[in-house]
Amino acid sequence: MKRGFSLVEMIAVLLLLSVLGISAFISLVPMTDAMMQSRVAVGSAHKINLAVERLASEFLTITNVAAGGSRSITYDFLDPLGRVNRHAVSWSGVPGDSLLLQGVPLSDDIRDFELRYYNRADDPAQFQWSADTRLVEIVLRSQRSDWCYTNR
Repeated sequence: MKRGFSLVEMIAVLLLLSVLGISAFISLVPMTDAMMQSRVAVGSAHKINLAVERLASEFLTITNVAAGGSRSITYDFLDPLGRVNRHAVSWSGVPGDSLLLQGVPLSDDIRDFELRYYNRADDPAQFQWSADTRLVEIVLRSQRSDWCYTNR
């Protein structure tokens, strides 16, 4: 009686293992692509959320608005030590350009940025600051995701 496997059996096993390996590799490629896309989307969401939170925290202590439009605002605010500072937030309106606070990028993943002004919470939005404005809404849309972030 002979011991071991024949050449045909060895080739059949190697062929089956090759087919299984190729099918496993083919199924892993879409999963890694999806993982990378979700990582980019989460990173983008995090950057946009940080920008909105930073602006919202400064807007809570606004003491005066020098100028306000739909894509930019110049305002005075109180810092944590109680000093009055002047800051400007602006966006060029070109998707992909950075949202700037004092010339420093807050986020580089901007598809749309808009400031809306309200005299009262239930009034329709205005796109220019006026002496009667009491509420500012920040609207940010990311380039890498379909999410829209707002804060009043």
